[in-house]
Amino acid sequence: MEDSICPLDSEDARERAIALISRFRHPQEVGCLREVAASLVPTAFRELLDHRSHMTVAMERSHGSPVTLEVVAVADHGAAIQAPTPFSYAREILLRCPTVNEFLFPSGPLQPPEVGTVVQYGVVGIALERLPPPIAAEVCRGQRPLGRILIEAGLHREVRDVRLLELKPGPHLTSLFAGTAKQPLPTTYGRVATIDVMGQPVLRLLEVVGVPPLSGKP
Repeated sequence: MEDSICPLDSEDARERAIALISRFRHPQEVGCLREVAASLVPTAFRELLDHRSHMTVAMERSHGSPVTLEVVAVADHGAAIQAPTPFSYAREILLRCPTVNEFLFPSGPLQPPEVGTVVQYGVVGIALERLPPPIAAEVCRGQRPLGRILIEAGLHREVRDVRLLELKPGPHLTSLFAGTAKQPLPTTYGRVATIDVMGQPVLRLLEVVGVPPLSGKP
């Protein structure tokens, strides 16, 4: 598939997103993407996405509770070769929250608090070799959100190259957000970004805001 060779550092935000998604599945399974100016993004989504801080922090502030991490899939090209290439480790993730922002989820949580409603979908490429080994090991355990790990480690970070995307959800994203691929989802929004750690690019990110199905609760 031609899209799969798009570089993660492309100037085109859509290509950057497709390069990440293609590590796991055909991009159309996630949805139809296009870059969009911040001024055209609805306020609730723009406030969540158009900033230079971690989405972990933004999601917790918006929804009013700590988020938890669920790893959907992991790809590790570096494990198959002697010298891993940058961003060879990637994973597809969800962030869940026991409470939800009423403007984004007007009917309330889709899942009970102990499960948590999906409030974010993400794909991240990680240059593990550019992190201190103990931090890289914790990241690979997949038990806590990346943002929280890096913040608590006190490592110098810079979020840059933030570009916003409009996304019409495909069947894979619909099944993750709504619990079934048969329930239609409204258009949602996301972003691509790079996070430098200690002066080096370490994370290439696609982050998409979770939304409820159009038909309400499953």
